[in-house]
Amino acid sequence: MHGGGFAIGLTPHPSDANTVFANIDVGGIYKSTNKGENWKSITQSIPLASQRNFQVRSMTIDPTNADNIYFLAGNAAFS
Repeated sequence: MHGGGFAIGLTPHPSDANTVFANIDVGGIYKSTNKGENWKSITQSIPLASQRNFQVRSMTIDPTNADNIYFLAGNAAFS
């Protein structure tokens, strides 16, 4: 659970050129702090009703507080 799939999008951090986020079709959101060389899940601890509901379709970083990330997850075909 929370792994595999493919990247749907990449979102750069607004003020740190080394940090980038990837939203994954079935794996949540991953973060790299070294320009994409290594990645770590930042959503793995979120409890899920179903793994099918964790397809991150889009995400954005709050322009006034980069510690806040907003994302849309789910799969209308299954949920």
